[in-house]
Amino acid sequence: MPAINGTNTTPTRPLRPGVWAPIPTFFLPNSQDLDIPTLKKHVIHIAHANIGILLCGSMGEAHHLSPEERILVITSAREALDSAGLHSIPIIAGTGAGSTRETIKLSKEAAQAGADYSIVIPSGYFTGALASDRAALKTFFKEVSEASPIPVMIYNYPGASGGIDMDSDLIEEMAMELPNVCGVKLTCGNVGKLTRIAATVSVPSFAQEYPRKNKDAPFLVLGGFIDFLLPSLYANAHGAITGLANLFPYTIAALWAASNATLPTSSGHPSNAAELLRQAQVLQGIVARADRTVAVTGIAGTKWMMEKRYGYGGVCRRPLSPLSNQAGETLLVHRHVTDIERLEKEIEMQKGLERKHLKNGVAIPNGNGVTKTATNGVSVSNTTPSPSGNSAFSSTSNASSSPETPTTSDAPSPVLSSSPVTATAAALGKKTKGAHSRSGSLTSSIRSLVGSRKGKKTVV
Repeated sequence: MPAINGTNTTPTRPLRPGVWAPIPTFFLPNSQDLDIPTLKKHVIHIAHANIGILLCGSMGEAHHLSPEERILVITSAREALDSAGLHSIPIIAGTGAGSTRETIKLSKEAAQAGADYSIVIPSGYFTGALASDRAALKTFFKEVSEASPIPVMIYNYPGASGGIDMDSDLIEEMAMELPNVCGVKLTCGNVGKLTRIAATVSVPSFAQEYPRKNKDAPFLVLGGFIDFLLPSLYANAHGAITGLANLFPYTIAALWAASNATLPTSSGHPSNAAELLRQAQVLQGIVARADRTVAVTGIAGTKWMMEKRYGYGGVCRRPLSPLSNQAGETLLVHRHVTDIERLEKEIEMQKGLERKHLKNGVAIPNGNGVTKTATNGVSVSNTTPSPSGNSAFSSTSNASSSPETPTTSDAPSPVLSSSPVTATAAALGKKTKGAHSRSGSLTSSIRSLVGSRKGKKTVV
């Protein structure tokens, strides 16, 4: 098993382009204590869907957790992944705190607990002083990244930092000057900012002129929403961190695969590039509409939906209020949600998953279906993934260039491979004029990209 990070400066689990889910933190309904068994089974479920793991972020209600609780979340998630044989899956952990001193302390503790990378948001309590003080913001990330034993990702989210919105010039400066900074998450939703930063860091010369402290932790440019993943890859961005992946991880993984399939390789564009692009556009549209519709309901909406999908989700920690059942039922039948729900179910069926709405376990796929075995209340696969694990983090590509197209591995991959999925995509396509023919062959396009579980993977 890989050594726990924090004992040296070399991550044992490389950072690669892909899609991550910011994992919610689960609480017991009456005491509001941490619900660790639920956290463990959800982490395994998401990892098996080929989606990356991010803990203690905004979706994880990090602001509501004590430092000790954050460390317990990280330790528990690492234990869950390792117990399922997913040793190579990295963990990104939120370590932003009110002060530079506390952020550094938490980053060191997170590394010892099993985090491979940290993601840090500047404190917004004194935003009146910090928002316009570029030198103070740069100094904050400089001191944190230099003291952190694991690489640090910049988190730009004005809505959760009192309005602090770092511009592309400042982020590019930090990318050049701070070698232990490994990327940026842009939850500001500014596509122009993403494009400018990606244009700077994604050229081969950037990695040569501004090498990272660790070669396995390149500077990634990640969107904070999944609604523009496809076009962002054409701007040389590297993926996204999206709360929607907690609800529909297989559809999100399929979007990543389909989007990458449209990109040119060293030998040029595939012969069916136009058709692949049309299919990716249809899938992106389904995901983009659902992303916005669910996101406006906040953390409470995501947890309410999880309760319906998985039999767990629970409440937010107060003072956040739960979503009302009336609002939840309205969300559940919204066309944008039912469209992606239908597609997710079809993908699950084709991957051999049984839908298990159980409090004590979630369905995890293996080669022949779903295991019924549980370890410590967590359902795990009877098969052990290859050492490459989650393919988002096992590619040998240099992430400073454009994300690669799929390579081969034994790792799980999103597969759409039969007529029911085709029929679902076609039915969804009818909702938009002219989209029927596009979505009708969505399945075959992604199937040709991904292949079977035996020998293909995506860079997810």
